[in-house]
Amino acid sequence: MVRHTIGRHQNDEYDVIPIAVQRATATVIFALGIFMIAAHTLMAGLAAPRLSLDTRRRAVAPFLVGAYLATWLAVGVVVADGSNFPSIDSDALLPIALLVGFGPMFVAMALLSERSYWARSTRRCHQAG
Repeated sequence: MVRHTIGRHQNDEYDVIPIAVQRATATVIFALGIFMIAAHTLMAGLAAPRLSLDTRRRAVAPFLVGAYLATWLAVGVVVADGSNFPSIDSDALLPIALLVGFGPMFVAMALLSERSYWARSTRRCHQAG
């Protein structure tokens, strides 16, 4: 029996699921991630006119949301894909994955908190107008 192992590991546990199903599942999961980025960027674009910011900042806000989420997805793919990006030590993979998974969320929470500089400057612009 000849096995073709180009581009994948020769493990019996992966042979249970056909390669076409594995690739289709990976494509669907990746496409869902891109769709979620597009949907959140669209929602940010729809909400931007209601922001109490100047016109330039309102125009830039949806692009910043999209760039933030796309960067998060790209870093997540690079960190999680050890076969194509083998730069991360296996012992450090869990802490790095937690940092990549939850770090941007905590940064966004800090930016949107009441005590942040961004929230205070937004409030000042709203009160001045």
